[in-house]
Amino acid sequence: TVRHIPMFDVISHRNRIALKSGVLPDELPDYMPIEGIVIANTPVNWDAHVQFLLDLLLTRGQLRASDKKSSQLPLIACNPDLVWASEYHLPRLACGAFVHMLAPLYEEMSGRELEVTWIGKPTEVTYKYALNSLREQAASLGQQLNEVYGIGDNVDVDVVGANNNGLNSVLVCTGLYKNEKIDLTRNVTVRSKRASVVDPITADYAASNIGRFIDHLLG
Repeated sequence: TVRHIPMFDVISHRNRIALKSGVLPDELPDYMPIEGIVIANTPVNWDAHVQFLLDLLLTRGQLRASDKKSSQLPLIACNPDLVWASEYHLPRLACGAFVHMLAPLYEEMSGRELEVTWIGKPTEVTYKYALNSLREQAASLGQQLNEVYGIGDNVDVDVVGANNNGLNSVLVCTGLYKNEKIDLTRNVTVRSKRASVVDPITADYAASNIGRFIDHLLG
């Protein structure tokens, strides 16, 4: 990781001074090369991580000379979300935004598109795994899986993922999507957070919060 190879973070003035003075090592660790990349969450220091990932991709994990002839190092990224909701009043950039920033840099430096294997909502493989797991658990209890609900506050991943994979989509108004007028409503149509998505998106249900919708199911 970037933390274990401080010489990659030369944007840090403190690191550069430490490297020159010999306080930090300037040699690669023994566990090289790296054979694949998994982006499991949004990095904290984007500049250092973008540089590190570009180094890995352009050298195919060797971190030596650039290697533009070989196939790209496998890259798996979780959660295509562009934004997420936090305590701050404006949406925060998510893992998907980080990959979207990395991709054009890689293309400009390598001359080819970045190949990404996405997992997490709204990808099909994620819902297949979830549904198979639920069916197995239901069968172990002697039950049959009849209705499945996909619940979330992100229209672009939670609602779209549920709609595309045969689940009942439920939009909760506690995160990215907020609407104080909604208590529990059927067939709510909203706009995507992405400017590239023109068509409106319809959720089977919208609820003020997840507890309200669960109360509706149990009632």
